[in-house]
Formats: sequence, structure tokens, C-alpha cells
Amino acid sequence: MDKETFDSICSDIETSYAELGHTLGWRFLMGPQATLSDKTKLALITLNPGGHVEPPDHPRKSVENGNAYFVEQWRNTPAGQDPLQVQVQALMAEFQERLNNGYSVRQFADTSILCAYFIPFRSPRFQDLPRKHETLAFAKKLWRQILSILSLNCIITIDRETFSAMEELVILRNGNFERKAFESGWGNYCFEASRCYAADGRTVTVARFPHLSTFKVFSRSACRPHIQTFLDYVTAT
Repeated sequence: MDKETFDSICSDIETSYAELGHTLGWRFLMGPQATLSDKTKLALITLNPGGHVEPPDHPRKSVENGNAYFVEQWRNTPAGQDPLQVQVQALMAEFQERLNNGYSVRQFADTSILCAYFIPFRSPRFQDLPRKHETLAFAKKLWRQILSILSLNCIITIDRETFSAMEELVILRNGNFERKAFESGWGNYCFEASRCYAADGRTVTVARFPHLSTFKVFSRSACRPHIQTFLDYVTAT
């Protein structure tokens, strides 16, 4: 994506942030701007930045010194050691191994994964978002624009709201799709995926893990075989 388009998107976020009454800051990309490219095939899209305050060392537009899941200090943990960061790093390692592109996991995260928020506006909880209906409408409009530019093959999510929105934007509008659920090894909780067979010949998959801050599936031995089965499906072309 060229700089002019990127700057225009960030300007739209800033304008809507003010117009919709958000006050706790916003974040868009969790990695370098260069990952917002039609060369990027894998995305990790999470719901929205959390917390009651905007950390002054967390840039709004992008994180140019590396992927935030590795380089940032969250809460009271050392950089990259928050439980959610650790789980996401393990997820990225699985994809790096399958794609076998010669990068380290850190290099893979910095160059080959689009990490971003579906809703860029911060809130303590999803339920606390001001003007939620209009905020969701803005987020869908934002991502409809972004997805029309990119050529993603796989979108990973960790919450139901983002999964449903991405499924709607990518899968359902194409008509020709299949939806599957997979055992997770964590009680009755499931992994799920929707796969679209697009008219241009591309296969696009939207996948969901249970929220990795609560369900630390990559640290649970009982989940390992189920993760392998799920990711084998997700990464199949």
C-alpha cells in the first residue's frame, strides 16, 4: 500500500475517533507499515486495543521497530512476555514453520504478517465502546476498503466479533464457502474456520481461536494435536 493511501486511512481513523466520541486513544497496526501490502498473505486481526489509558510509548499508526507482540512491554511484564504476547508468538511460530520461508519467527512477524485491530479505538471492554453500532459500522467500512486492496489468503482472529465481521466481509459476500468447527482439546471450546473459494481462483480462510489471553492453548499439551489438525486445514491451499 502506498504512503498516500496509508496516511488517508489513518486520517479517517483519527477523524472518526473524534466524531464518535472516543477518548482513550487508538491503534491501527501492531507491526511495520510495510506489512500492509498486497504481498502479505497472512493477517492476525484482533478486536480492539484494551485498557483505560493510552500508553505514551505505543504508537498509533504502526510499530516500525518490530512487531508489538515481541517488542512492547505490556502491563508489568518484560517486553514480549505478557501471556497474550507469548501465545501469539507461539501461533506465529507455527505459521513460520509451515510456510518455511527461511525467516526466524521474529523476522517472519516483522515482515510477513499483517497484525492489526479490527476496531482501532481503545476501550476497557468491548461493551464500553462509545456509540458501538456506529463504531462497528466504521470498522467494517475501514476493513472493506483495506481488504479490497490486499490479497490475503488467511485471516486469524481470536474473538467472535472479529471473526464474524471478517467472515461477512471476505466469505459470505462471495457465496461459495464452507464453514468447519474443530475440537480444541479445551473442554467444549472449538476452533472454527470459514473458507471462501473466490471467483479469481484464490482460496481465503478466516479462522478463529478462543481468545488466547484466556485460553492459552499453545501452552496446553492436550491442545497440541488439535492445533496441528486445525492449522493443517487453515494453511492448506
